[in-house]
Amino acid sequence: RYDGLAEELGGEPLPGIGFAMGIERILLHAEKEGVNWPRLPKPLVFIAVVEKNLWHKAFSFLCLLRKRGIAAEMDLAQRSLKSQLKLAHRLGAKFTLFLGPEEEEKGVFKMRDMGSGKEWDISQDKAEEMLISGGFQNEGG
Repeated sequence: RYDGLAEELGGEPLPGIGFAMGIERILLHAEKEGVNWPRLPKPLVFIAVVEKNLWHKAFSFLCLLRKRGIAAEMDLAQRSLKSQLKLAHRLGAKFTLFLGPEEEEKGVFKMRDMGSGKEWDISQDKAEEMLISGGFQNEGG
């Protein structure tokens, strides 16, 4: 039991319980035994947020994509755009959707093909449909 722990850390007295699994030992043993863990699929899309006030909208879109079975990621730590792009690259995302004030005003996402570096605008209303169908053509022509 952890009764008194919250109080010791400066909070109100609360009862508490906990447990430990030794997950590190399990992982070390599994590695020693040659267990091959399945790899997660690379995300199709990474959502990058230009301004933090748009984070909740981007997170809602992330959840929507995941519910539709699309491998999608974003930086949940709300770091800088540069850090977000590093993460998108490290995860191997095929596309990055940018949501910033200009995109929000126009009702679009800026979409970047991470392989070629090409960018185009994609309607926020059509983005989900286009990601599911694989129709990534430039809406501008």
